[in-house]
Amino acid sequence: MAVRCVAGLPDAREEALTPNAKTFKAAFDKAGKKLDMGKSCVRFKSVDDLELEAIGDAIAAMPVDDYIAYYEKSRLRTKAGQRGSSKTKKSGPRYR
Repeated sequence: MAVRCVAGLPDAREEALTPNAKTFKAAFDKAGKKLDMGKSCVRFKSVDDLELEAIGDAIAAMPVDDYIAYYEKSRLRTKAGQRGSSKTKKSGPRYR
């Protein structure tokens, strides 16, 4: 599951965690659950492995405008984003 609002962790070292990621990790620790996380993906085998309240709190803590700005900035790092939006969508049926 991608939890972008705690994304951007350069590595797993404690001192490298963002403030949102520290709060997120602390909530899992407090609940006695193991957090298996990459840069923004939370890996789990069953829903019981998740601390759903912490996930909801992390999502609610990020204002929509901040999330959109983060997303747009991340798109600039891709080849498609670097080409820009010069292509316009064609109208009509997708398959002819």
